[in-house]
Amino acid sequence: MRTGIVIGDGTYILTVNAALMEARTGGNYRFATITYNDGSVATGSILGKNVSKDLAVLKLLTDATHKPLSIDFQGLPAIAETVAILGYPYATIGFPTAYLGIANVRVDTLDFSVKYIETNVVVGPVSGGSPIVSTSGEVIGLLVENTSLLLGDPVPKYAYALSMDDVRKAIQDMGISLS
Repeated sequence: MRTGIVIGDGTYILTVNAALMEARTGGNYRFATITYNDGSVATGSILGKNVSKDLAVLKLLTDATHKPLSIDFQGLPAIAETVAILGYPYATIGFPTAYLGIANVRVDTLDFSVKYIETNVVVGPVSGGSPIVSTSGEVIGLLVENTSLLLGDPVPKYAYALSMDDVRKAIQDMGISLS
């Protein structure tokens, strides 16, 4: 189980590809079960995946029931900006956590257009898909587990996220329109 966020018109779920990989092994699955923080459950079709960026987008098979978060933030956090990672790092639905830390930007990537937001936040074992939020409440990145685009080694126990600019570009590259 991983965290994800409701986006677009409320019928899209943004999460990490790792969430789909652990859901089923073998075969080519096109659907996933989504459990919300209030315990309600929905089914979503898998619209797209980007393995190198560790992102996946699902589309609900039902109407929207939860308010979406904005992924419109542009740019990168300021150096040493205070951020929070929100989610369910220990798969405890209904008991979200918030971890505070500072953010820095790593630009040493195989794809120079991709930048990781590196935080000194120590996260739980299934934190992928959690939003990184600024002190003003904006979602500035999405926590990923696959940092294969990073040239150097990730700092042990630090959390890494893709910026919302990179997330939106990956969604666009998947051919997904959120409207």
